[in-house]
Amino acid sequence: MKSVIIIAIAFVFLFVPQTVFGFIPVVPEDYVNETPTLDWGIMFVTTTDKCYSNHEKALDFYASLTQQYFNKFKFDHNPYFVECITDDVMPLAVEAATNYGDLTIVIPDYLMSVKDRHTTGSLGHYGFYDIKTIVSQAETLSTESKNTGWTLSHELAHFALDWKEYGNDIKREAVHKIQKQYNDCKSYDTTLTNCAFLWESIQTPSKKWIPIMSPSYAIKIAESMKPVPVEPTCPSGTVLKNGICTSIEQPKIIQKYTTFANWGTIGKTVYDNDWVSLEGSVWANSKYEGRWDFVSNTMVKFYNNGDYLGGDTTDSQGNFKFDAWLVNGINNYSVKYDGSDKWYGSTTPGPTFNVIEKPPTEKTADSNPSLGITYSVNGVQKSSAIEGDELCIEYGLNMYYSGYSGPSSPMKFEKIRITKEIVNDYYDSIIDGPFTTWHTTDGSGKVNFCETLITPEGYWAITYRYSAQYPGGSVAYSNAPTLSMYFEQDPNNPYESEQEREQRELNARLVEEAEIGLKKQQELDELQRAFDKLEQEKIHEENILKLQIAKQEREQKEREELQEQKEREEHDEQLRNEVKILQSQAHNDLKLMHAVDKVEEELKKISSDTTEQKIIINKAWDLLKINKQKIADMEYAKKMGDKTLSSKEYKSSILNFEKVSKNGKQVDSNLNEISKSIKQIEKMQEQTCFLFWCW
Repeated sequence: MKSVIIIAIAFVFLFVPQTVFGFIPVVPEDYVNETPTLDWGIMFVTTTDKCYSNHEKALDFYASLTQQYFNKFKFDHNPYFVECITDDVMPLAVEAATNYGDLTIVIPDYLMSVKDRHTTGSLGHYGFYDIKTIVSQAETLSTESKNTGWTLSHELAHFALDWKEYGNDIKREAVHKIQKQYNDCKSYDTTLTNCAFLWESIQTPSKKWIPIMSPSYAIKIAESMKPVPVEPTCPSGTVLKNGICTSIEQPKIIQKYTTFANWGTIGKTVYDNDWVSLEGSVWANSKYEGRWDFVSNTMVKFYNNGDYLGGDTTDSQGNFKFDAWLVNGINNYSVKYDGSDKWYGSTTPGPTFNVIEKPPTEKTADSNPSLGITYSVNGVQKSSAIEGDELCIEYGLNMYYSGYSGPSSPMKFEKIRITKEIVNDYYDSIIDGPFTTWHTTDGSGKVNFCETLITPEGYWAITYRYSAQYPGGSVAYSNAPTLSMYFEQDPNNPYESEQEREQRELNARLVEEAEIGLKKQQELDELQRAFDKLEQEKIHEENILKLQIAKQEREQKEREELQEQKEREEHDEQLRNEVKILQSQAHNDLKLMHAVDKVEEELKKISSDTTEQKIIINKAWDLLKINKQKIADMEYAKKMGDKTLSSKEYKSSILNFEKVSKNGKQVDSNLNEISKSIKQIEKMQEQTCFLFWCW
């Protein structure tokens, strides 16, 4: 980024104070910041006559982003001022702020940013010498711009690494390396899902989420750029003791031994592509009798399914670490040591990661529920039984996904409807029914129940028929296969007559209970009528309350609409002021046409005496032709800018007036070249020559 000197020159050149008003930070005379707390200030600078509401919203956005960014770095920080100021007091405000805090952040408005980009050619600057200053451009007129937020986080990352005392090269190159990765990723993936490790999200004051440069990844890159400490080395046959290389007795060399890797990373099945950290250490049988050694300070290579990934140098304990990107399917990692004059080389297989497609987590139109059934009679699956046997049924509810080859997912705590019907040989119901009950699946998506098979009075053989249905919700319903269990009376049952007697007694009790139930139902009906009356009164009160709430909401909406209209008017006023400044500048640029006419008159007076002079004059005439075309383009752009301004198409006006300014710079540059050519011809023609003698 540009130094603070360049920043100061750029802004003093563009903005000279006229009337001093607005906020100027007051610096205590005896102020010295000796605490570890980071004191920072931020100012939004507008070229309009005052700060409007949209300027205050932009200031809130930039201040919130800065505060959240420093929180992610876990800095102890204090925003000692957050203000919107006008451009005429900016130089004094910046000077006062830089004398007070550790960091001063300046956010120029869109018009000022356009001019600064023309001057410096940069979206942002960070000055990291005696005075820490950030200037971050407003790239659009929006108060909460995603691109502008990323630019500010880029500059804040420079400062954060500086605050953490990384070297100048590291704090500059680490951030620029991440920026390049971000630009490359964004060029083919606008969603940034393939490079999520480069950014983190923060929430803006309007509750939107935008990406910022990842603080954790910035630290990781900075750490990787730190120079590796060089351990003292001694000549062969000596060892370092108390800082002195001392001779040692070499043990007897036995032979050259092989190496192997001890992996610390364990493979597993995962559902997402992500980074995996490959860690372990490389060991070797020592050449020397009775010892093991680390393969230390040595390059090892990593492979996935036989494809080379990269290398890492082991530390003094033989440890290695390498971050690799998982690919879909099977990932078989291995590490290779090429060997040396001490040990043989080897390749050691490592962990295996299986990346499979993750099943959807939400119910969608492609979700297909399936309700299945299993059963047993006295623990054995069969289709017939005798009275007194125990029938056990289990329903299982699972979700399958279209186009997904992985396992199904159990549907937990869902309601299913189970219907039981008692039928004769002709499948006619013989008892009032069918009987329907609701059940809830357990944590494994299952419903289990058992019952004893009993024949009704007067029947020696019947069939229990079970059906079940999952009624669905946001997904389709599902029916389970129908189960029909045929069973007969046990011919050896000695209690058949007693069972019939118990059935008659049961029927009598049912009649008695029905009469009691009827009486209770009448009492309940009376209570229900009383409750309905109270409910009607409650509904009336609620309707009155709803009317009051609706009135308040309508009044609130009217107030909000008035506020929005006021903000729109203020925004339009700001745009008008900004466009008028550009219009005035475009008008001044068009005055160059007079200079073009004057230069043309000068060129007409010049004749060429030599071939060299003719070449110079022709080049000048070519530049003059280009200038005339540029002047025509400028006149048209100025005309279109005036037209779109009158129709309040402010953005189109800005583009046209900026085009005038850009062409004006080219015309001015060409005029300088033509003037130099004229002077060069005049100087050449001052000499008098005869053949090849000149004097």
